[in-house]
Amino acid sequence: MWYAAASNAARYEGSPGDRLTALALRALAARRLGKAPEADRLMSDVYAAVIAAGSAGDPHPAYLCALDAWEERDFDRAERLARANLRRHPGDAANLSLLGWVAVKKERYREAGTYFMRALARLRALGEFELRSYARFVHAASVVACETADVPMGRKVRRAFEALAWPQSLRVERFNTLTNLRLLALIEGNLEAAWLAARDAVSCAPNNAYAAIGETNAAVVTRLCGDEYTAALQMARAWEILRKVRWSESDAEERVALTNFACEAARTMPVEARKALVLYVSLSGKANRANSLEKDRRIAASESWAAGRVAAAMGEREASVLHYGRALAVWQELGFTTRAAAVALDLYRITRRSALKAPIAALTALAPNAWVTRSARTSDGPLGLLRPAQRKVLAGILRGDSAKVIAADLDRSPYTVVNHTRRIFAAFGVRRRADLRALCLKNGITSESLLADS
Repeated sequence: MWYAAASNAARYEGSPGDRLTALALRALAARRLGKAPEADRLMSDVYAAVIAAGSAGDPHPAYLCALDAWEERDFDRAERLARANLRRHPGDAANLSLLGWVAVKKERYREAGTYFMRALARLRALGEFELRSYARFVHAASVVACETADVPMGRKVRRAFEALAWPQSLRVERFNTLTNLRLLALIEGNLEAAWLAARDAVSCAPNNAYAAIGETNAAVVTRLCGDEYTAALQMARAWEILRKVRWSESDAEERVALTNFACEAARTMPVEARKALVLYVSLSGKANRANSLEKDRRIAASESWAAGRVAAAMGEREASVLHYGRALAVWQELGFTTRAAAVALDLYRITRRSALKAPIAALTALAPNAWVTRSARTSDGPLGLLRPAQRKVLAGILRGDSAKVIAADLDRSPYTVVNHTRRIFAAFGVRRRADLRALCLKNGITSESLLADS
């Protein structure tokens, strides 16, 4: 039907831009119907007319030529065409967004975020725009801001989200963006904002897969807020939703729902988490040429992370270390600061390798209050409650140095050392140096290890 409509539109009288747009749409329809020779011929004619018109022509037919290359997975050609289109029509939002998606496919995520934000700025400058395009740009930019822990970009995304009314027709885009706003709030350490975003996402979930994702994500925030009982109910509700889905082959969001649940349920519902992961592995995903996640390493890394958590919950240490290592390697290579820090923390809890603190430190440098950073501090036990200066004082205490000697070594006053010592006693729950030294000896904490980690 689309092919026939585009063919008829190409015959009508109208502006040259309108006729070229109809011809390009006919080519895209022919491509999807398997008529590749006709599609190639029509697109060749369209692009020849685009070149002849130059900057005076309509930018949309030129964009459709680049989109055709994108859908054929010729990302190099799509990038060349979109860049050429921008030279003729600077600031065109459609071509900017396409360059953003090409950058995603080429794993240049920070560059992708720049393109998406430029496209949003262009639409706002125009005043009138197609709502779905705006919503998709907001969602795409939110993905990049989350994964790269770009807090300033995240704040811009939040303002762009709040500026839109979000009708019912955009429930999918609204849900996806709210999910990322939840993560952005966690990166900023704002649990209240994270909880509100998670609650709103659950309320607008468009189907069962999204509902399961929403309940799982809400449980994560609820648990961080200290409400284990409600979090358990939310996870149980997510599993009940997933059990009702009739699985054969799955859409991307259904596969994400399974891995997301497996990853977060591993510690409290290990049996159900393993069932979700086994089901995920058994499914074949639906082919979707327009899906930006198809054949994406992010999906494989998410699967490895979930498998690592399930293996850890089942006591399979070697398997969990292997899975975590695979996920960490991918996310570090992609520059996904947030996820790399989260999986590094999981791996650190098992291996206690000091090198794993580097990905966490990378996130801390961008977002000091991120939930991963807080979890990293508490995962070290009492040591996680101590600041670097207090760790140095503890090292002196373990050597048997007096407060005056420690103060001289650190170039601090004895009163400062005494105050640090009080906080150290409070962190370890002791009242005397002898008890502190005994507890540190029991846990393998030495002055050498403290100075090596500082």
